[in-house]
Amino acid sequence: MAINWRLLTEAEKALAAKLIAASSLGNRLMPDLSQVQVRPPLDWGLGGHIFQSDNPVTDRRFGGWVCEAIFDDVDGVLVSIALDVDQFGDLFELDIWKVDFTQLVRFPRPDEVRIVRNFMT
Repeated sequence: MAINWRLLTEAEKALAAKLIAASSLGNRLMPDLSQVQVRPPLDWGLGGHIFQSDNPVTDRRFGGWVCEAIFDDVDGVLVSIALDVDQFGDLFELDIWKVDFTQLVRFPRPDEVRIVRNFMT
């Protein structure tokens, strides 16, 4: 089955930029987000956007958290957001999920997001 990579949407770019900037690794991690491609979650509203990598290694895996944030969806349910890197320190996943495991009603705007933890300071 072919992987359906796509460019980040404007909302996804804005959110990723906020999370990256909240990290002390911001300068190193901040790629040209207009060129970044992701594989979106298979079940919209649950799961992560996997970042495409130029690294030829095929067995990329979670390497660590960059930043964790939260926001309240329009239905009042808390949403957890985490930005991760792979084992090589490259952007790996933007994980967004509601704590009650229902679908996301609206994608968060950066001004709605509250940074909870910065793991790489």
